[in-house]
Amino acid sequence: MFPRLERKRGRPQHLCVWTTRGQLDTRHRLANRPISCEINYSNLEWLINIGGLRRPERPQTTPEAHGLFMENYGTLFHKATQNYGPKSAVTNKSRYKLEIHLDILAKPKKRFTPKEEKSHDIRVVTAGIHRKQEIPSMEQQNEEMITTLSRIARIPPYRRKNKDNTILYKMLLRIPEVTKHLKPKQLQLMVNTLTLDVVPEAGMTVFGNSSLLLLIKGYARPFSLPCTRADDDDLSGFHTPSSTTRTELTINYRLEPGNVVGTLHPLQGKLINSRVLSATTETNNCEFIRMSARDFHRIERQINHREISSKVQLLQTCPQFNMWPQLSINRFAESIKWKVLEPDTIVTTEGQQSPYIGYIKTGSCHVLRKVLAMHKLKNGQREQREKQVIIGTIAAGQSFGELSLLLGQPISCTIVTANRVECGTIEPESLPLIDPVLLAMLRHSSHSEFANVTPQDVNDLYATQEEQREWEQTKHKVVHETMGYCGITPGQGKWANQPGVDDIPDLRDPISREKA
Repeated sequence: MFPRLERKRGRPQHLCVWTTRGQLDTRHRLANRPISCEINYSNLEWLINIGGLRRPERPQTTPEAHGLFMENYGTLFHKATQNYGPKSAVTNKSRYKLEIHLDILAKPKKRFTPKEEKSHDIRVVTAGIHRKQEIPSMEQQNEEMITTLSRIARIPPYRRKNKDNTILYKMLLRIPEVTKHLKPKQLQLMVNTLTLDVVPEAGMTVFGNSSLLLLIKGYARPFSLPCTRADDDDLSGFHTPSSTTRTELTINYRLEPGNVVGTLHPLQGKLINSRVLSATTETNNCEFIRMSARDFHRIERQINHREISSKVQLLQTCPQFNMWPQLSINRFAESIKWKVLEPDTIVTTEGQQSPYIGYIKTGSCHVLRKVLAMHKLKNGQREQREKQVIIGTIAAGQSFGELSLLLGQPISCTIVTANRVECGTIEPESLPLIDPVLLAMLRHSSHSEFANVTPQDVNDLYATQEEQREWEQTKHKVVHETMGYCGITPGQGKWANQPGVDDIPDLRDPISREKA
């Protein structure tokens, strides 16, 4: 149906011989213009690296690789443009492209400017950083904090996440009025019960005898001063206000965002809707964060119960309380206070009374005893000096200072902390408050662990420790001189590797050595 194109050898591509039917048609000779083909080398590299093609190690090409190669073979060359004579007219599209091209040529070329080298001067670098940073003002920080508090407090407590409660805790710690009534440990648990109260209109009353209210938006005016009550405040200063008893100070005083009204310790004999510790709003849509007194007392009981439980567990780890009844341990644990000692802290001094009774929860302490020994000076002379000898250690589950404090006797050794020590202590001021029966039981069950150490034992320990110290110094000196003579530098060259026990055959156990 269609003429078939037949090519003959030696003829150019544009001169072809058609079939008999095709020879009757009028043919026009075209100009002999070579067609330029440009190779796309990026596509060529991708085609060559197709997996599955023939390689020296692979004698045949897989059908999948062959099909993929042939499908993308056309992308090997750039599209060539052929012009067969001048066009009769220039289209609007080509004229628009020509104008854009002329505008680009008319623009002056940019001169090459060398790139500035970065300075390594810390003064130049920090100055550039500070110029970029915009430090917000205190008002902006307070507005952002109030917005965040309002957003998170609107979420019901049972839907808030731990991340939201952590943000609330950190922000409330920055408000002095809140930290005055709540300790950090109490506030950390109270954030799980906080709610947001929105007062829509001005002139409405908010009652604070059953909760502590933190104002975060709007303004309010208290009915009487003081408008807050702590646990140790006297009750005589709080009375029910009236229109005749309001003073000029009360009228001029105004609550602003960040102030609190109310109490976590309700006044006895006052109703919840009493005007004591209450305020009236002055603007619309005032927002208060409510901290309930009932939740506060519940959390306080939980904290006290946890502390008593941890103190009882500490006493039960000490051997002198193994024969004590549980009721006596619980009563004795109420007098214990927690104390944290940093490393190298002198707890007690030999020959003096112990400052307190200590029961170690974590950490350890060194027990030292004084000894007279000869000390060699730099000029070769010797003199007698008083030195300290480590005769033992006390660790978790052990105690110190009971007999010294109960009997009023000086302690027979010096105690120094070896690391960070957390312990429960009983101060001398707390002893009169403890039941005498418990003190008698403590005196009967306590004993000194190092009372049987004689001066001869201390001298023998001192000699052993001095020999060990001198041997360590000699060994270190010989090893250091040997490494310097042989040119050994740890951490460099072939000494950079640090082999383990499994890498050295002589240090492995016999069974592992036989398997290797």
